[in-house]
Amino acid sequence: MAFKFLICGVSYLALDLPGILKSGVHSFTFRGKSISKNRIWRIELKNQKNNGYLRAIRLLFYLYIIVLFYFLFFSEQFGRDIRTDGYRCNLELFKEIKRYINYQHRVGSLHFIINIYGNIIAFAPFGFLLPLLSKANWTDNSFVMKRKVRGFFTVLLSGMFFSVTIEVIQLVFQVGIFDVDDILMNTVGGLIGYLFFLLCNWVVVALRRKKRKGERYEAAKTSKTK
Repeated sequence: MAFKFLICGVSYLALDLPGILKSGVHSFTFRGKSISKNRIWRIELKNQKNNGYLRAIRLLFYLYIIVLFYFLFFSEQFGRDIRTDGYRCNLELFKEIKRYINYQHRVGSLHFIINIYGNIIAFAPFGFLLPLLSKANWTDNSFVMKRKVRGFFTVLLSGMFFSVTIEVIQLVFQVGIFDVDDILMNTVGGLIGYLFFLLCNWVVVALRRKKRKGERYEAAKTSKTK
């Protein structure tokens, strides 16, 4: 890593050598901006820190997928060890939702919560973590998500496609039924997680702006005292 940074530093110095000789200051151009060597080191360290965050979030996402697949396909507690008789599907929207609401007292509160709220909550982490998986979001020393990566329709379509894939697998291997109501609730859960992500992102951006504003104020106050 040090050798890589040394090569990059030499390249930047070579490209901006005329400007350095002309100005007589120890600074050079980095991504079109004249900044100091110490600033380059700080950017490099920040990028390494962001890469660590990215690896941790990807690991968390993979663990989430593994746990989700376990409960959907292998959990005995949810009856996934029992195969259905033939291929079953529900293509009528809101049919199963209405059935669970109307017969809640018969199916029991636990089954009602699992099949209604569980389908929503289970996909909330998908909508929250998906925008954080792209490396583009962790470059340029910024946590702020790019719109083309964090877009509403990107999360919506990805969540819907992921849910449809799960329903098809359940249908093919007869470990459940293909249910359009499940797709709807899974997609809603993904969007709820995405909205929570937007809220967290807004809070982070607001705190960083406040911190930078305070740093500029302190710098201006210090310069005035000098």
